[in-house]
Amino acid sequence: ADVWAGMRLPLLPPVGQVFLAWSGAGSGEIRRWLDRTSVGAPLTGHLDTAMAVVRERGWSANRDTPARRALGETLARLADAPRSEELRSRVAESVVSLGDDYELLTVEPGERYRLTTLSAPVFDQHGAVALALTATGLPELDGARVRELAGQLTVVAGVLGEEIGGRPPVLSAG
Repeated sequence: ADVWAGMRLPLLPPVGQVFLAWSGAGSGEIRRWLDRTSVGAPLTGHLDTAMAVVRERGWSANRDTPARRALGETLARLADAPRSEELRSRVAESVVSLGDDYELLTVEPGERYRLTTLSAPVFDQHGAVALALTATGLPELDGARVRELAGQLTVVAGVLGEEIGGRPPVLSAG
């Protein structure tokens, strides 16, 4: 996968779900994230569902799709020409074009998946996501292995959170 350490992406829907899934519904943070682009109501509804899934299971899995690969190619070109406004604009357009199949919502043990990233949040002392621990360069995996790796990643993220004095947020029902 063409994701590398230190890679920067604009925080535009659907990118960043692992960072926003634990934001309080009343905080306005999720609404500001959604308002950064002109995603339509169907995608907004899907993103709400996706963030609920990420929050419930404790990790995010992003599919390797043609739209995601096109974004990677544009990012690689931008790395060579970081001041290109045209490429910066294309990156933003590409992020939005990732659409509703970017986050893997259902993981079936016998199915095979191509993922770009598998991420788990590391919480700070206030229960906010301080950073995401992310695995990249994954081979095609079956669902059982996706769940196993996600579980391991979540455990390590929890240990890192404890090391920095972090704690998971207390989520209200509803």
